[in-house]
Amino acid sequence: MTPTHTPEPRLRRLRPGDAPDVLAAFASNPDMSRQGKLETKGDADGYIARLLSPGSAHRPWAIARADRLVGLV
Repeated sequence: MTPTHTPEPRLRRLRPGDAPDVLAAFASNPDMSRQGKLETKGDADGYIARLLSPGSAHRPWAIARADRLVGLV
């Protein structure tokens, strides 16, 4: 059996380009509705923009594997 390498998850700052993965996360589980309602990429773009806005109280960090967002803290 040939071992496969799965990149270790790492933390990085959330980026506007993460919108497709954020949208997929919201679509993956009905419990995500507690975080808001995202149904389109435009919704995800707005969600990320609010989190990253200069006046936001949030400091979002992406959990990424192979530079793809797999979680958000």
